[in-house]
Amino acid sequence: YQEEEDTVILQRRCLRAAVDITKKEEITREMIDVLRPAPKDSIYPKFINEIIGKRVKKNIQKGDYLKWNMF
Repeated sequence: YQEEEDTVILQRRCLRAAVDITKKEEITREMIDVLRPAPKDSIYPKFINEIIGKRVKKNIQKGDYLKWNMF
């Protein structure tokens, strides 16, 4: 049901930028927040250690949710 899918998105958490991140900057733990909601293409918190140390391909604004294609 559509209502259940909407609820899942609202209940799940994802990784979001805690600060503005510039292109080619290396990700640290301090740059990441774990917040709701979690859109379908977002990165879930269980993958946080895979993101730390990666460099971003483009500028990311504070509050934006992280996606795999950003790295």
